[in-house]
Amino acid sequence: MAKKRLNKKVAILGSVAFMFLALFAIAVILYLSRDPEKYLRDGEIAIAEKNYEQGTHSLLKARSLAKDDDFKVMVLFKLADAYMEWGRWNNVMGCWNEIIRIDSENVQARVNRLNYLYSMANTGSNTLWKEVEEQSSEFLEKIEGKDLASENVSQWLIPELEDKE
Repeated sequence: MAKKRLNKKVAILGSVAFMFLALFAIAVILYLSRDPEKYLRDGEIAIAEKNYEQGTHSLLKARSLAKDDDFKVMVLFKLADAYMEWGRWNNVMGCWNEIIRIDSENVQARVNRLNYLYSMANTGSNTLWKEVEEQSSEFLEKIEGKDLASENVSQWLIPELEDKE
């Protein structure tokens, strides 16, 4: 009986194909196991250490990996706070706008955005008063019929936007 021998080319191609398949499986497992909570913790630690660039990067990564809207809104509020401490007000406005896009009923983000616009318009920017009027009207329409008496509105105030006078 003759022994059948495996062709060397076939053996090499099979080994290479198996290696690629194994690497692909590992990559898929690592991709699916990414945890937004880890990035949230890393971002909070970096911001506490005043490393805003790394902290905001980690928070943005956590937001991109988040699957539910409540978690995204929570991360966006933390991101807005970090940008406030860093002094990047355009990014803060972007966070609040994104929160309102995700959850149009979010009163805190609407109050914060309106408060910021009012402060900017009050500093002498006449073009923003129309925006303040539009945002106020939209805000009043959204809260019409809601009972906000039980809400703690003092938590919505942003010390950076308070008048010093």
